[in-house]
Amino acid sequence: MPIGDTREALQAVEDETSFPGLCRICGGTVPPASDPSSCTPSLCSEECLAKALVAYWAAHGVKAAVALRDGFARLEGLAGATQSEDFSAQRWAAVEL
Repeated sequence: MPIGDTREALQAVEDETSFPGLCRICGGTVPPASDPSSCTPSLCSEECLAKALVAYWAAHGVKAAVALRDGFARLEGLAGATQSEDFSAQRWAAVEL
């Protein structure tokens, strides 16, 4: 890797950590990954994570029950899913927020 490319890569990482971006749900500032309150790279809070979870499952025709507890958004249940649909933990883990 040429030196110029290395500098550009380091600058990109520095820019990302100094200005992490805006939340895709509410438009608020997303805390850097090093911040303990950081939820995901594109969401600013557990409230926005809960909204994203509800919206994701609604897009699949399923009503999601999400609870906020101790600083975490927790998926409590799904209504409207048929037994033939596979909502396994592996599929959930593949969902990008």
